[in-house]
Amino acid sequence: MTLTTYLMRHPWPLIYKVTHRSGHQSWIVDIGIHDGKRKRFSKRSRADADLLAENLRVARARAGDLAFHMAPSLMAEAHECVSRLRSHGLSLKQATDFAIAHLASDAPPVGRMVDLLVESARSTGRRERTVSELRLMLRRFAGAFGERKLGTIGLDELSRWVEGLKVGHRTRLHNIVKIGQLYNFAIRRGWVDVNLARRLDRPRVAEREPGVFTVEEAGRLLKHAGRFGLLGYVAMGLFAGLRPEELRRLPADAVKVAEGVIVVGAGVAKRPSRGSVPIHETLAAWLPHCGIGRSGLAVPARNFRRRLAALREAAGIERWPHDGLRHSFGSYDFAMHGDADVTANRMRHGDKRVFHAHYKALVSRADAGRYWALRP
Repeated sequence: MTLTTYLMRHPWPLIYKVTHRSGHQSWIVDIGIHDGKRKRFSKRSRADADLLAENLRVARARAGDLAFHMAPSLMAEAHECVSRLRSHGLSLKQATDFAIAHLASDAPPVGRMVDLLVESARSTGRRERTVSELRLMLRRFAGAFGERKLGTIGLDELSRWVEGLKVGHRTRLHNIVKIGQLYNFAIRRGWVDVNLARRLDRPRVAEREPGVFTVEEAGRLLKHAGRFGLLGYVAMGLFAGLRPEELRRLPADAVKVAEGVIVVGAGVAKRPSRGSVPIHETLAAWLPHCGIGRSGLAVPARNFRRRLAALREAAGIERWPHDGLRHSFGSYDFAMHGDADVTANRMRHGDKRVFHAHYKALVSRADAGRYWALRP
């Protein structure tokens, strides 16, 4: 077939496949001679070439040959932008208007926005640990986009940045959550309209089965804890199921021995899990030895991590499970009584499905009997 015959059968622009010296093949979109030079564009697939050709035909129909006085690089960039915007139902003009509006807005750059979010979290009474986690997680994000405005960061760019983090799936997920909080903060202040973090692909994180201490490990912890001022921490964790952060914030007067309860109130518990925890007879046997005063904190705060590390070494605990004291309480309580709902209530689980999914069949009833028989 001659070139003349081909041109008669195929609409402008000319599309053909070439094989390079490397063996790689590509599709060429040839728009002919403009300003004394032949202009051609290379695409990886026939579909991409056809899409570019269609956009060029539309451009020529609307603007005539003036459309082809653009630099080839600018034409290619315009083609890419139109392709990406099509999936969102937006035109190039709409996207341009949107970008200009956001660039001209009074939104602070990302770095300053992160500082404002952290300041807001602290001023509204969020716990210092929460504030610290927020600041640490968003510090890397601010390092990458600190001078940019949040509204100028596209979904593809955001996705590439998240995928480029050299972290595990769980940490990657935590980063996405914190970035989402930044977007929500910006939305409330009118700085952006959409939370792009919600559109990111979230990694699947395998749920960790709660780790528990064996009866022997629990016994060794109780035996040595008093030397380090941590008997109250260990006993209330093992036999009342308080969370580690709750134990460290618990005021001494919240331990009401005469009333048989520990009051886990505002400022101590997670918001949905405030309430009273009954003092089990095993815990009641240990409390007189815990040195809990009438004021201050139930667990001394000074050098806490150092003392806990020393206790772990003294008790010969090679592996300290995540929330091990609390998870031990839940597992041994359920094994002893066999009522998941009752144990979930004692642990103040907001979602009982979490308990049902994780705590069954972790320990035997015989071990539970030995666990609850631990005494000073």
